[in-house]
Amino acid sequence: MIDVDVCHLDDETEFGTGYDRLVARIMAMEMLYAFLSVKHTYLQNGNEDMSAELLKVKGSYQWTGSAIELVEIVYGLSEMGSINNGETPIHELAAFVGILLNIDIRDCYSTYTDMKRRKNESRTCFLDKMRERLNKRMEQDDEKERKRK
Repeated sequence: MIDVDVCHLDDETEFGTGYDRLVARIMAMEMLYAFLSVKHTYLQNGNEDMSAELLKVKGSYQWTGSAIELVEIVYGLSEMGSINNGETPIHELAAFVGILLNIDIRDCYSTYTDMKRRKNESRTCFLDKMRERLNKRMEQDDEKERKRK
């Protein structure tokens, strides 16, 4: 095993700060926890067939928006309690949705922090745009129905 505490990169002050290693360890632990949580869920369900089915679906769909847009949706679903009554931890839900849509969103906490920092636009601009477009589509459908009558 390699002892990472003897890393000489910390000796060069121009290369980074004194907290770089601490932040890297925290991020690594978050990613490991997310990975182990997803694996635990699979094992807890006792459904190895579920993994095979998920792999079939995973190949069929690809998220084409940005990762931050998907994180908005994941946090929205969690806050609404729409999945497992809102009891699923965010990192597990993000990992699952990421696997399902073939995108890496393991770092959902920092993405959420970025969303909170938005100043000039809405903090939930993707969800707002989605709501507007869905309402517009329903209005167009209503108009088409009125024209048919």
